Amino acid sequence: MKNLLDSGWRSGHLYRSFFDQMIQATFLLDQFGRIFKGNPACQVLNGYSVDEWEGSSFWKLAVSEEQEMVRLQTQFAMNGDPRPFYTAFRHKDGTCIPVHITYGTFWEEGTSIGYYAMVQKLPAAFGDGYGSKRCRVLDISGEGAFIYHAGELQYVNQAGMQLVGASGLDELLWYPFQSFFHPRDVPKIKGLLRILEEGETAAPIEVELIRLDGSRTEVEVCGTSVPMQDKPSMYILIRDITERKRAQEFCKLGKTRASRAIGGRDRT
Repeated sequence: MKNLLDSGWRSGHLYRSFFDQMIQATFLLDQFGRIFKGNPACQVLNGYSVDEWEGSSFWKLAVSEEQEMVRLQTQFAMNGDPRPFYTAFRHKDGTCIPVHITYGTFWEEGTSIGYYAMVQKLPAAFGDGYGSKRCRVLDISGEGAFIYHAGELQYVNQAGMQLVGASGLDELLWYPFQSFFHPRDVPKIKGLLRILEEGETAAPIEVELIRLDGSRTEVEVCGTSVPMQDKPSMYILIRDITERKRAQEFCKLGKTRASRAIGGRDRT
């Protein structure tokens, strides 16, 4: 992989001149999520020189509390499911930098040879301390984010409130997390929670969410565990996949109709 990336880089297939002139910090990653290259904007973003981060895992650039979540999102991207998201990077001077990350893939003759992460620094208005920045960054995320600490719900972002149909955190404090899902999917949710309680990262599962008003929607749930104050905290993401499911059904319907049409022509 590294040889392919290096060959592509040297031959110009990765458009080095354009890459170097980009204002937005962009990191090139290998198949293990390690940083292969970074443009000059990367050093401006976090204050570290190239030698200090080149070859290290991409998620190590995040503040310690966010590293496992960034690792999870990087893995999603490498599995073909890139998800733009908000997090916080660590500057060399010790300050916290709220950022938005977008992933992409580099292809060489139809084969994936590497990945890139475009990192956009967000305005300082996102907060003064890390805790407030974290919550404000999550508030503009398109995915529902639920944070549980020591088994108790601590935070739900606006997207999460909308997904379950709640008007505020107080409205959700007495609901166990599994109560938001269809009874047939509760065993899946309990399994996911067990994985998180063991300090591991839970892969995405597709389940049916039931809002407080009784309406339903198809969602994807995943999560990661981050130790905080010597106790595990569960960072759970919920994504509405209604449109994706509709698109899949539409494609299936189209293929079925096409197959029937071909079969009809063959009979004639």
